[in-house]
Amino acid sequence: MKTKIFILLSFLLFIFFSGFSQKEIETGSPEFYDILIQKYQQKKIAFKNNEEELLNISKNIKILEAAKLKTQQTRKETREESSANDTTTSEAGGNICSESAPFCSDGIYNFVAKEGPDAEDGPDYGCLGTQHNPVWYFMRIKSDGDIVMDLTSYQDLDFIIWGPFTGVTCDYSELSSANIIDCSYYSGSEETPEIGPGSSEGATTAHTGEYYMFLITMNITKPDSSLKFQLTQSDGDGVTDCSIICPLYENLSVTLSDCYPISETESQYDLTGKISFEEDRIDNISVSLDGTVFATETSSLTSPFKFSKNNLPSDNSDHTILVTCEYHDISGNTLSCEKELIYTAREDCSGECIVNAGDDISICGDSLKTHAIIDSTDKEHYWTNLSYLSISDVNDTDATVHYTAGYPTGNPVTIPLIWTIKNRVGRVCKDTVMITFKPIPLANFNLTNEVCGTEAAKAIYSKTNISISKYNWSFPGRELTKKLN
Repeated sequence: MKTKIFILLSFLLFIFFSGFSQKEIETGSPEFYDILIQKYQQKKIAFKNNEEELLNISKNIKILEAAKLKTQQTRKETREESSANDTTTSEAGGNICSESAPFCSDGIYNFVAKEGPDAEDGPDYGCLGTQHNPVWYFMRIKSDGDIVMDLTSYQDLDFIIWGPFTGVTCDYSELSSANIIDCSYYSGSEETPEIGPGSSEGATTAHTGEYYMFLITMNITKPDSSLKFQLTQSDGDGVTDCSIICPLYENLSVTLSDCYPISETESQYDLTGKISFEEDRIDNISVSLDGTVFATETSSLTSPFKFSKNNLPSDNSDHTILVTCEYHDISGNTLSCEKELIYTAREDCSGECIVNAGDDISICGDSLKTHAIIDSTDKEHYWTNLSYLSISDVNDTDATVHYTAGYPTGNPVTIPLIWTIKNRVGRVCKDTVMITFKPIPLANFNLTNEVCGTEAAKAIYSKTNISISKYNWSFPGRELTKKLN
């Protein structure tokens, strides 16, 4: 116990006389513990002839290393929890600075990889020898500290960061060599952007409210419509502001109904759609089709937002759904963003008439059930009754049909049964199902004599409906000398 107290007191005294501020001590970052460990290592040299003091120093180093490991683990768990609760997929960055998109340092960023012009003339691109296929972003700092990121893809990519600024800027005089924070022209698919001690232009740190312009360039050898790159914060106590990211998720989808005719020459379809979003940040949302708004919501917003539009013309053309929203950042500023989806309308079906009487039916006996299929928009539907059939309900898709012309004997009886519909525009269509009634064979036979013990007898089948029947003799426990079919 005395030894532990001595170690703790020694550790506290060292901190007290080390010159570290109270904030640094309370922060207890891995970097802070590294400095303490380094100072203790230096003390070992000064006390190299004092065995007892060396032992105490070694114990203090072990305590510091354990504290550092725990802090690293806590930081990792905090970052993983934050990432799980606030996973961000940013909108695609623009090819020019004025079309920069916001992002934060934990997310997967999607954009269409296509070969295009090099980055615009004007900014100082520092170390970037070439600026092929540029993608522009900006980020805002939420809390002070260093920010070390991992930037990965499966293409060769490079980057440059300018800042800090008071807002988003594309002023070339500000995107100058004097404002370059970090830059890399490394040939590979992994980079480590940093606003911190390892920045290429010298040690720095990020502060709350600052903006940084971020350019990524890629040498795309084979354009890929679903190219991704991933940016995650791997170290540092600084935090980027994800509240500037559009709260609309990348899952805008629409579903089209089947085409339905409304006249001999016109047809329509219905559309439904939905999009998910962060409920606690969005203020209002609207949906437009080809520039005309048809759905809005400004209160009681719950995710996903669902929308619909009916009676759209079936013209087999491309149409644009645009979802727009207003949202607020952590400072209460109102921002806006949008997501777009292009879809192709249904083909014209005005000349179509859909009718289905079901599959052909065959049954042993004189009664069966039909299985017709209807459209909910049909105005009428019915079976055509015949004099030798009895139909339970001529308007029922699953009607019971009874053969009334006497019990079928001999050969099967096949009858065409007609199903008629009148669709929503008044067109009449018919379909036929073939129904077959088969006679049921009667199992009847006589023995020539009574059988007792091991005696034998001859069984004679009465041959009812034998022209269509197959049969097999079976007498359990008895041996047959001959079987007939």
